[in-house]
Formats: sequence, C-alpha cells, structure tokens
Amino acid sequence: MIELPPNSEIFYTEDGSPTLSLKKADGYVEKMHHSGGALSESLYIYRSALSETLSRGWSTRILSLGLGLAYNEIISVSELRKKDIADFRIYSFESVPELRDGFKAWVGGASGGKLAFVFDQVLKQVAAVQNVPSALLRTWLKEALADHALELRGSFPEESDGIEGVTLCYYDAFSKKMSPELWSEDMLKGTLDRLLARNCILTTYAATGALNRSLKHLGFSLLVKTGFAGKRESTMAIRE
Repeated sequence: MIELPPNSEIFYTEDGSPTLSLKKADGYVEKMHHSGGALSESLYIYRSALSETLSRGWSTRILSLGLGLAYNEIISVSELRKKDIADFRIYSFESVPELRDGFKAWVGGASGGKLAFVFDQVLKQVAAVQNVPSALLRTWLKEALADHALELRGSFPEESDGIEGVTLCYYDAFSKKMSPELWSEDMLKGTLDRLLARNCILTTYAATGALNRSLKHLGFSLLVKTGFAGKRESTMAIRE
C-alpha cells in the first residue's frame, strides 16, 4: 500500500488534475500546485522550458526540485522518449520520503493506497496530453529509474553532491513561506553556481527579488513571462 504522507490531503484543480497540500509543524498549509490546474501549470512552466532547451541542441541534464507528484518527471520522460532522446539525466529531489519512496514503488508496480491512486491519475492525464499509451509511459519511467537516467534524491541542496553540468533546472520548490531556506540569495548563488552548466535554462512558477538578483549574478538573462492562470509573472532565465 502506497499511502499519502502525514498531514497531507488530496485536492483537485480546475483542469481535473490532482494536487496535494502539506502542513508544516507550525500549522501552515500549502498546496503543491495552482488551483487553476496542476497539470496545466506543469506544462506551461516546465514543459515549455524543456522545449526551449531541446531547440538549442544542448545535452539534456535536468535538475528537478522537487518531485512532488512527479508531474515534471513524467512529462519530461515522455517528451524525451517520444523524441528518441536516450542520453538524458534527470536528478529529482524530494525531502518527503513518503513521496520519493512511494513514487519509486509505484513505478516498480506496487499498487493500493491513496498515493498510488493519485500517481495513477497523474500518469493517465499526462499520457493523454502527450498522446502516449499509459502502459508505455510507465514502462519508460521504469526503464529510466533502472538505468539511472531518472535519479531520485532527498533534500536539496544537501544531497546534490556529484551533480554538475545541468542544462535545465525546474525550480519547483514550495514557496518562501513553506521552505525559506531554498529561496535565500546566498543559497541560490552558492548552490546553483556549482550545479549549472554554462548553457542553461532555469524555470519556476515564482518571481522573487532574491531569485532575480541571484540569476543575474550568475549571468542569466531574464525573459518576460506571465504567470500561470492570472499570476502576474513567473520566471524563465537563460544563460548561453
């Protein structure tokens, strides 16, 4: 049985795709995705950046923070395999062990439990959008994990040793209220500098002063990109 993490709940967003909320020890609650559509947001913010990266012909080395319900990982594996790109690496970080271990078990064929049910829904909805059979997409995920093309790690940046040359960064961490340590200017500058390749795209739903200053410090150019579902702005930055 693959169950939800403690202090979490399932919610359905406007496009019919599921998301989770998590509660901190102090009682603060935050959902993983915009209420306007978990899948739609992932496609708008993250798949579009993958398309930009592939259009430049760069090697495909993706850092995904964090795994969550694996929308970005499932979308990316689908997109890459559809294009017959075999040489890729996705480093996916998730500090909640129930999500990380649950996803690995589910890909391996485990079933039963609320979290497994949610992963089933995400798979079917991504497969429909990508025009790929669900069973084939699950096989691709299983192969990616087995070949270490998709690598699951724990907390970021503590478990980022050995990673370098990242050409695409999905910075999909919880907000500053939920995870303030991931949005500080010092952390962003110091950590990203050693992980990212000279040619790189970083994309995130957020737009903060600390993030913008950090990216400019690292030589990125910020593109004008409106936010998802009425949000004023999001961030896509390119260094090349």
